[in-house]
Amino acid sequence: MEMKSFIFRTCKPSKKLEMRHLYGDEKLHFHSYLRLGTKSSTLLIKGSVMVPTVQPFIEDVDYKRPLHPHEVQIEVRAVGIDEQDVDRFSRSIPGESLGWQGAGIVAGLGSAVQGLQVGDAVMALRTSSGTFQTFFHAHSAAVVKVPAGTSFAEAAALPVAFSTAYHCLANVARIQKEDKVLSHQASGDIGLAAVQIAQSLEATIYCTVSDDSQRQCILGMGIPPTQVLGTESWKKELSVVANSDKVDVILNLSPRGVESKDLNCLSSFGHLIDLHGQGVLGPVSASTSNRTYSTVDIRSMALQNPRAIQDTLQNLTTLLTQQKVRPLSPTKFGFSGLSNALSEIRQGIPGPWVLEPRPTELLPVAINPLGGHTFDPNASYVLVGGFGGIGRSVARWMVTRGAKNFIFVARSGASSDPAK
Repeated sequence: MEMKSFIFRTCKPSKKLEMRHLYGDEKLHFHSYLRLGTKSSTLLIKGSVMVPTVQPFIEDVDYKRPLHPHEVQIEVRAVGIDEQDVDRFSRSIPGESLGWQGAGIVAGLGSAVQGLQVGDAVMALRTSSGTFQTFFHAHSAAVVKVPAGTSFAEAAALPVAFSTAYHCLANVARIQKEDKVLSHQASGDIGLAAVQIAQSLEATIYCTVSDDSQRQCILGMGIPPTQVLGTESWKKELSVVANSDKVDVILNLSPRGVESKDLNCLSSFGHLIDLHGQGVLGPVSASTSNRTYSTVDIRSMALQNPRAIQDTLQNLTTLLTQQKVRPLSPTKFGFSGLSNALSEIRQGIPGPWVLEPRPTELLPVAINPLGGHTFDPNASYVLVGGFGGIGRSVARWMVTRGAKNFIFVARSGASSDPAK
């Protein structure tokens, strides 16, 4: 089958969500399959009553709507997913969509968009609906061109991690050359991006890790072994290697929150940036005055005020073009591999993770319910070739909707047992 527009959104299983073959029996819940092509855009719904393991796509009704003045329509080539997508998918919030970042080709431009052309390769942060679809819309302020030499898969995994890291260190903390930065739990996507951003700004970065695999991950970024510290022993190790237990910036990537004693490790006018927003745990000493605590959520910034991240994205592309930072190597799945990708994220396997629409894969597509149409019981209905399997299914369905009189036109008549 061929549809023009599809998109991803989660939905709680409900009797109202039925996947039916176009001519399916009223009591059956079937779905059809779509082979992705160049003109399709899809929305995925999670599960159904009768087929709980199937994640069908449904048509995106916004595909053909006029673009807003500052809106860009992007044909998706890759979608970056992360832990927040796992959380959203598992909670099955009705109407929720997945994907906070993506990369693709500009397919349409609003009347006020400048600096972009149809056909440009771009990457973007989500500013409205999710990016896990074959076409999505984003505010032009959250869309930038993909630097030369960067693949779509690499670009799709860039916006969230690198924009977060750049905004935290360059805009919020305003780090300078030779500043000391401590990154807690730095082996994730944002942590690895922060390592590169700090290096590009000529700061000294220390990273805490909890096991050897995380340590090797950080060492692979070119960080000296003496700057990779244990999660529980970092203060002691820091005082040895840096001749001080004070740093200028603490970037907390741990969901456990920030302990108040960590503030004592900030230098005067230091900055603690918390990406999980749990607040400071424990009493805060008066001696920690002239220290700043901030929380950062780049996703909500993109949704609520896309222009606030425009300069960050532009500066990021400059660093990429100058090769002062480099993309992370993603693990790639097809759109049909969503469950496998989410499973890897749950297991804590290092990312980033990217989903790609592949023309060779078949995707389940939910057929729109046929509605509440009824037939006049006093009318007669002609079914040409109606003794075949499809014709008989149509006739039975029409009977359930009130039809009583049929005229079947067939070359062989009612000769077969099923027809009789």
